[in-house]
Amino acid sequence: MRGWTPKGLLRLAYDLDEQSVNGVPIGAAIEAARALGRPDYLSSGPDPDMSYYRLGLQVDCYEGEIVGFRLVLDPVGRAVRRDHSFHPGRIILRGVGALEFEVSPATHERDFIARFGQPVETRTVGNDRVQTFLVVGNCIETFHDPSTGLVVEVEFAAAADTTQPER
Repeated sequence: MRGWTPKGLLRLAYDLDEQSVNGVPIGAAIEAARALGRPDYLSSGPDPDMSYYRLGLQVDCYEGEIVGFRLVLDPVGRAVRRDHSFHPGRIILRGVGALEFEVSPATHERDFIARFGQPVETRTVGNDRVQTFLVVGNCIETFHDPSTGLVVEVEFAAAADTTQPER
């Protein structure tokens, strides 16, 4: 990450067809994240996760590749203290021939269901209700505050099991 310059990105977009955030695709070498600028925080280890606090974005890495993206919409409500450093994230979802869909701290679980249909799985993780949606090769996991239904975090990854019906 040495030599990576800060970027003045203000808006994020996730392309469902390309499985990418602002042109940085899942499956690309870690170096591809250079397009997002220098991260504010790197986790330790050979495959550091990169946190962009001002964007509410974490880039997840494994074995030298980008394996997913995590958007934190309610940093103060997250259980991990380091997550409190994020600003509330916002992202535009594009693709699958649909109109753009903005995900923000005001997004409710019913907004995802209206857009993508019923989740393929719903479970509880910690204090969150988690719903999994499979959308054109993407696995989108939405974490919700069970008392309000508001989305507090979203994770984007490539769908590992494409035998389940996709929307």
